[in-house]
Amino acid sequence: MATWIALTLQFAFTASVLLYAVPLLHRARHSRTWPTVRATVFDGRIVQRGSTSFEPRIEYGYMIGDCQYVSRRSVVGLPLLAGAKRATELVRASPTGSAVVAAVDPGDPRYAVLIPGIQWVHVMVVGVAANFVVIGWIVVWALIKIV
Repeated sequence: MATWIALTLQFAFTASVLLYAVPLLHRARHSRTWPTVRATVFDGRIVQRGSTSFEPRIEYGYMIGDCQYVSRRSVVGLPLLAGAKRATELVRASPTGSAVVAAVDPGDPRYAVLIPGIQWVHVMVVGVAANFVVIGWIVVWALIKIV
């Protein structure tokens, strides 16, 4: 009985990850075709996330029509995590006051990214879900063979 409860929880977790990952991948893929605008960098810093992961956090502003928007998104969805060297390169390439190009979601102009397209972090989320699906099927197969 405990095995079936664990298996149910595993499938529920997998389903929730997939429900998050599929729309995220869809939006990331479409971000390559979004219109771009000139944006101005307000601030750039590196935020450490664990012992070896760093987030280049670049705050930028852009205008669409008469409205000004501010964003910190580098990529669609999750924060962009990088090694110290890559995070430093990204922040140095976008000093305060500099101009950058932001891709803006035409359906939601509040949503912009500096690096459009699918990134490794998106693939990783789908990979985690896929691993759980495979593990779940192996467990089900093993349980059916036992019974």
